[in-house]
Amino acid sequence: MGIWAHQAFRLFSDRLVEDDEIEWCSKKIDDVAREMFAAIDVDDVLAKPIFYSTWLSKDSYRVTRDELKTSLLLVSRSFMKKNLMSHLLSSTKSWIMC
Repeated sequence: MGIWAHQAFRLFSDRLVEDDEIEWCSKKIDDVAREMFAAIDVDDVLAKPIFYSTWLSKDSYRVTRDELKTSLLLVSRSFMKKNLMSHLLSSTKSWIMC
């Protein structure tokens, strides 16, 4: 159910601008979940924020904000290091060729 709520929130609320609209959308998703999945503890399963990621493994599973932040930092550092070095090397070659 968590991934359903995550996708519903992304599908609808990502297009909203005002905070009150986003809050209304989130409440409606929670209301539908309570109605359709009465046997599940909706407050626990839909505790905000809801993050799902495939970046940390090949499977899609719920991650914490800290896990996602750590992963993004590692990926961005690796990307920056690789691209910065590539840019520096190509700039140096261009300068030497002149």
